[in-house]
Amino acid sequence: MKKIFKIIGVIVIPLILSAYSTGPPDGYAGDPPNYNNCTSCHNSFPPNSGDGTLNLLNLPGKYVPEQEYTIFVFLKDTLGLRWGFEMTVIDSTGFQAGEMINTDNTVQISQGSGNLRDYAKHTSIGTFPGQQDSAIWELKWTAPIQGTGTVYFYLAGNAANNNGVPSGDYIYTKQFTIPESTLALKEKNSLSRGFNFNIYPNPASKRIQVVFNLGNPSKVRIKLIDVSGRTFDIYKGFLKEGKNVLNFNLDKMNLNSSSYYIVTEVRKLRLKKHILIIK
Repeated sequence: MKKIFKIIGVIVIPLILSAYSTGPPDGYAGDPPNYNNCTSCHNSFPPNSGDGTLNLLNLPGKYVPEQEYTIFVFLKDTLGLRWGFEMTVIDSTGFQAGEMINTDNTVQISQGSGNLRDYAKHTSIGTFPGQQDSAIWELKWTAPIQGTGTVYFYLAGNAANNNGVPSGDYIYTKQFTIPESTLALKEKNSLSRGFNFNIYPNPASKRIQVVFNLGNPSKVRIKLIDVSGRTFDIYKGFLKEGKNVLNFNLDKMNLNSSSYYIVTEVRKLRLKKHILIIK
C-alpha cells in the first residue's frame, strides 16, 4: 500500500547571528539604566573576558560645543572572523548628546524619537565576514550645544567566530567620559575645516600620504593616534604656498607602538596669539 504523508506545518527557527548581522537592536551598547550588551544573545563568555581590545579613537579630551569630530571604533581579537558594534552618546540626564553621522555603508544610525537616544551600529557589509584580527568603523559626531556639560559614550563590540550561530563569540564593552570645554574656540584653523586635503590610506599600518593646499607659506603640524589611544607628532615645520605632498614611512619612525595608526590632526599653526586654544 502506498503511504501518503501530509505536511501539516513547518517550524522555522531564525539564527540570531544572521538576523543581527544587519545591525543589533537598540539599547545594547552597555548604556544605563539596564546596561544591556551583546551577551544577551552571544552569551558563551562574560563581557571583556577575551584577549581582545575595544577602543574609541580620536575623541577629544574636552569637546567644543557644536564642533564636528571624526571618530573611529576599533575592535581587535585574534580569534575574530566577523565583527559588530553598537554605540550611543548621552548627557547626564540620559538623553541623546549631539549627533552621530555615518560616513560610509559599514555604519548605520538608528534615530531615537525627539531627544531619545540614537544608536550607531554596524551594517551587514560592516560585519566584514572572514576578516581576521581586527575591524575599524568610521563615523562623525557633532558635539551638543553649549551648556550640555559632560557627555558619556557607551560602546559594545562583538568579535564573532563567523560560525553562523551566536556561540563562541567574545563581547567587549567600554565607556568614555568627555567634559565640555569651558573656553571658546578662538580660531578654526584645522585643515579638515575649510582646506582642501587628502589622507591615504587612513587608517594605515606602514605608510601614509598627506596632500593639502596652503594659501600662503605656513607652519603645519600633523599628528596621528594609534589603536591604544596614544598620539604622536609626525611632522611640524614650515611648508610652501600651494600644493604639498608629504609621505611618511611609519615603520622607520620608531614609534614603538601598535600596528594601526590614524591621522587625527592636520593643523596650520600661526602666531601664538592666533593659535587654536582648547582647554
